[in-house]
Amino acid sequence: MHVRLNRGGNRTVNHALHMIAVTQVRGDGEGAAYFARQLTAGKTNTEALRLLRRRISDRVHRDLLADQAELDRPSKRS
Repeated sequence: MHVRLNRGGNRTVNHALHMIAVTQVRGDGEGAAYFARQLTAGKTNTEALRLLRRRISDRVHRDLLADQAELDRPSKRS
């Protein structure tokens, strides 16, 4: 299946996500393991890196939402 890439959006954020993904692939942590699993599943290097970037962006988005929810919660001051 070929995925049509949308190159729009925030180029600075896209570049940062790409650099995070490349750095994770070079290491031996979660990102490298995920990348290796995608390669063994038959994905190309480009596809596997795209999937890793998407996984990273989903994690960042989830963390940002959690931070915002924490800020929106009324504080308990005496």
